[in-house]
Amino acid sequence: MVALERPVRAEGSVEVWLMSLLQASQESVHCIIRQAFHFINDNTFDFLEFIARFQAQVGGCCTCLLLLLLLFLLKLSLLLLLLLLFVVVVVVVVVVVVVVVVVVVVAVVVVADAAF
Repeated sequence: MVALERPVRAEGSVEVWLMSLLQASQESVHCIIRQAFHFINDNTFDFLEFIARFQAQVGGCCTCLLLLLLLFLLKLSLLLLLLLLFVVVVVVVVVVVVVVVVVVVVAVVVVADAAF
């Protein structure tokens, strides 16, 4: 149940007061979402208190957003680890190629010196 931030009088034509009720309920939900936003950004954020304090729709929605953010960060960290692994493999291959070239050059020089 969402408590309205401002009262709405059910008098006059139905269309008018129902529209007023709709606007008041939207303002109230917006206020709850704003409070949840400030609660999440607090340095002393407690997830269990957050879930207990806010309506299921707001808590569930924010929980889904937090989980999506966590999944994004996990995928990002996995991609970064794969990129780091690729860089390490490239560096190792380059070092091996350089060592092989140096060994071949030294062998050629040694063979050339022995021939003279």
